[in-house]
Order: sequence, then structure tokens, then C-alpha cells
Amino acid sequence: MSIRIGVEKRAAELGYNILKMTSDVNNIPDDVEGILAIGKFDDTSVNEIAKLHKNVVFIGTNYPLNGFYTINGDFSQATEIALAHLINQGYKKWGL
Repeated sequence: MSIRIGVEKRAAELGYNILKMTSDVNNIPDDVEGILAIGKFDDTSVNEIAKLHKNVVFIGTNYPLNGFYTINGDFSQATEIALAHLINQGYKKWGL
């Protein structure tokens, strides 16, 4: 959610129009210049989205997508930072 909000905010700052679509991707207007696909997608969905436009970037996928532009967070590092913070605060037990 925070990635989507950040993308929308920066696009607005740069003067880009964003068309948000969740499921009816077959009705993408012809004047769209690219697709930012945010979320986790299986191979079938990735291939279907890639057919919709030549300019596609996948954001937040759960695995590397060979042949596509992707942006992924470093969740391992984020986990390490969060755990270090809990340890520094004196917590000794937590649930995952």
C-alpha cells in the first residue's frame, strides 16, 4: 500500500496522470504510456500483463522476473532492522 501511495504522490508531483486498475485490465485506454504493476503476480498474470503494453514495470513481486523491469524491496534488511530495534528496546519474546 505504501508503495502505491508513494508512486501516486510522486506521479502527481511530476504532473503524470495515473489510471488505477485492479481487475479489468483488458480495457486499458490506447493513450496509456506504460503500466506499473504493483503487487504479487503468478507467472500467468505476469504474462497477461506483459501482453497489454510494451512498457511494463513490476513493483513488489515476490520473485525475480527475468526479461522484465522489476523493483523489489529488501525485506530481509527490513526484518533485520525491525528485529534489532526490538532487541535494543529490551524485548526478548515476540511472535512472527
